[in-house]
Amino acid sequence: MSVIIWTVCFVAGIGFFAYQMNQRFGLLLKARRDHHRDYRLKHLAERIKVTLIYAFGQKKFFIG
Repeated sequence: MSVIIWTVCFVAGIGFFAYQMNQRFGLLLKARRDHHRDYRLKHLAERIKVTLIYAFGQKKFFIG
């Protein structure tokens, strides 16, 4: 009997988590896309480089 209760609780928890993630991703997908950026894969290396410089390297902190 205990196994059935824990299984139901586990399935309910996974279902609730999936419901919340669906709601949150739905909001993100409805958000306005930035048309000034190029999201194609050929520019992926440049985007990663800029992320590493500004986010992890803190370029703005040391320059300005």
